[in-house]
Amino acid sequence: MSFPIDRLFLLIIPACMLLLGCTLVGCWLVQRRHRYLPWVAGSYALVGLALAWQTLLPPEELQRWAVFTGVMYLFGAWSFARGIAGYYGVSAHPRLGLLISAVVLLALHYYSQVVPDIWTRLYWLNAGLGLLQLLPAPHILRLRPATGWLERTMYWSYVLFAVNTSIRPLLSLALGSLTEDGRGFSSYWLMMLATTMLFVLLFAMLLLANSVRDALSALRTERNMDPLTNLLNRRAFREAAEPCSAIPGSAPGRC
Repeated sequence: MSFPIDRLFLLIIPACMLLLGCTLVGCWLVQRRHRYLPWVAGSYALVGLALAWQTLLPPEELQRWAVFTGVMYLFGAWSFARGIAGYYGVSAHPRLGLLISAVVLLALHYYSQVVPDIWTRLYWLNAGLGLLQLLPAPHILRLRPATGWLERTMYWSYVLFAVNTSIRPLLSLALGSLTEDGRGFSSYWLMMLATTMLFVLLFAMLLLANSVRDALSALRTERNMDPLTNLLNRRAFREAAEPCSAIPGSAPGRC
């Protein structure tokens, strides 16, 4: 029996997520100070593998592997939250994350092995994923508000995606796109793949842009500051004084 070509086409999205994860690992190997990058890379890899596995499975096998893929999705979501928390220097609340994951896995087991119900499983899984992703969000907003437009864009895109993940099945239900036949190729599945791919691309670009900016800022600080006194060195002092010396009669307060 030949493998459906449309399923092979859908594997492009998980493959892209794995490639993005490898790219982030490569960036971390170049700049080891960015310890949050491996967590985000691991998140991309786990979610990509889970998506690929579910895409390859025949529809009748999905409930059999629901808990297994659920573990991959949940740990991937928490790894993503851990990476975000690491970037902003806050906690990802691992104990609370473990509690949320345990409750969701129990629900997945019940609605896959005891009372099979694919849509209830989707509600539980997506709600759990959204909650795990949002764990560091209040702490970030309270302790370190984003200062630049890159950080603000990255933070709010992450929050919006987490909220979208939580309510995605409800939105599909409201739009009437949840149907019992062909779940693997339903409009919900395609919408989930599309929104996930768009987000991971956007977030990877924003994260790399912020990482490059932070690295350049750190290098500039190391170049300009004396390591013993934390004062401007001679070169940096001359660069800071040049605008004042170039304007005759300039007010001291403007320099």
